[in-house]
Amino acid sequence: MHLHTLGNSSCGHTAPADIMALYSEAGYDGIVCTNHFNRYIYEEYLEGSTEKEKLAHFFRAFNELKAYKEENGGPDVFFGVEVAIGKDDYHLKTNFDCAEILVYGITPEEFAEHAAEITETDYAGLRRIADENGWLLYQAHPFRERTKRLKRKYLDGIEIYNANPRHANFNFLAALKARTQNLKVVAGSDFHKPHDIGAAVIFARRPSNEKELAALLRAGEYSVMRRKP
Repeated sequence: MHLHTLGNSSCGHTAPADIMALYSEAGYDGIVCTNHFNRYIYEEYLEGSTEKEKLAHFFRAFNELKAYKEENGGPDVFFGVEVAIGKDDYHLKTNFDCAEILVYGITPEEFAEHAAEITETDYAGLRRIADENGWLLYQAHPFRERTKRLKRKYLDGIEIYNANPRHANFNFLAALKARTQNLKVVAGSDFHKPHDIGAAVIFARRPSNEKELAALLRAGEYSVMRRKP
């Protein structure tokens, strides 16, 4: 539900083929590729001078995950994205007002259509685009260091368990917030490196595409799996 690949941001360190092999070995039935997308990534990191070229770079690793699945089997591959609005991304260590949103139910085609708009919109704008397209918005690691908590009106839920071992995520505070405010929840490995696998959402039935995955989340037909101590 939360995974980053080599080549889409400086924090991703694992190639798509290695990711598929690792998740296959770990027994996962599916993964959601949620690479970072924000103004900095779009303007400074993705290769190319045109929107088409930049999006080709962005989709490269996702397409490699899908190709591995077709050629070798392994977990199903779903598209998602981790969005930061405006200058709220984490790349500047001096920014202490960061926030990222995991977007589910978004298809590659929908992302390509709205990518440029996402880089320019505000939180209300992202909420509008999400509602128009049936996307779900969950704040990632809402109690991580340097993170602000977003207003509930912009969200469908929050990530209550983030298994990334290199950050102080204070997952217990996220779980408490979700329970006391009746928020929908997800959990994710926040995978960047091979040893990061450690969380999941277990669905009542296996989704076949991004829209079915979102429908199961919306209906609450799932449970959360945490990393074993």
